[in-house]
Amino acid sequence: MTRTFRNTLNCILSCVFLSLCSSTLAATDTIYLIRHGEVVEQLGTKDKSKNPSLNERGQNMAQALAARLKQVPIQAIYTSQLDRTQQTATPTANVHQLTIEIIAANKPLSAHIDATATAVLNTLSNAEGGSVLVVGHSNTVPMIIKALGGPELATLDHDAFGDLFILTRQTDDGKITLQREKLAW
Repeated sequence: MTRTFRNTLNCILSCVFLSLCSSTLAATDTIYLIRHGEVVEQLGTKDKSKNPSLNERGQNMAQALAARLKQVPIQAIYTSQLDRTQQTATPTANVHQLTIEIIAANKPLSAHIDATATAVLNTLSNAEGGSVLVVGHSNTVPMIIKALGGPELATLDHDAFGDLFILTRQTDDGKITLQREKLAW
């Protein structure tokens, strides 16, 4: 074999190998969903206002979320109009230099769920493999997961905070998996 022929053959084999490898590596979309952090208490009970702020533990959870997602290439962050969701998302938005996109959680709640799912899917459709963060509420996070093709979950406990849901979708075959991890905060 001549040197030129061998080099050409190696080049062709390398191109075929790279082509096969790239076709077997499926891109994935990843959606991180979390309920807002813990809120301010008044007189031993949860703040009964419609828009309480995060307490110190809630702020710590928001910082833990930002640390957890620091290395993740987040493309967009969605929250409701309520302060607690925005305050939970703000540290992550700052790390990624993103503006929080607000989707009002008004009645009917199904409109908020549909609008959030549509916004997430539109964001992800603009890139081959991407990541989005959604900060919601105890009743909306399970509904958004379902609207995005994930499994049906029960409403989150009112006093449960720090559960990060990771919904992963293979872009080639649409296979969806859901993981749940507890933030350390």
